[in-house]
Amino acid sequence: MSFLLAGGEPEDVAALREKSANLGLSNVILTGFIPNADLPIYQAACDILLMPYQSQVAASSGGDIARYLSPMKLFEYLACGKPILSSDLPVLRESAGRAERCVAASP
Repeated sequence: MSFLLAGGEPEDVAALREKSANLGLSNVILTGFIPNADLPIYQAACDILLMPYQSQVAASSGGDIARYLSPMKLFEYLACGKPILSSDLPVLRESAGRAERCVAASP
């Protein structure tokens, strides 16, 4: 089993690369930034798409925006036709509706 993590700030990606190398995790692939036009290629390479959000999501103002997250990523994932494992947040649950490919788990 391999894990493909796309995106992230360069310093965060570098820190995760170092940590996974120190732990000997050869099955973790960190891409860093991927242009939106190229994301479908990476999504197609995956068997399952993950949306792991915390129960509280901090905004730049310091407030919790978990109730107001944009479900855009969920819609993009649903369009891929792949199974989705997502955090069980109200806005995502409402947007996923009865999508059979989407499973929600506690953050």
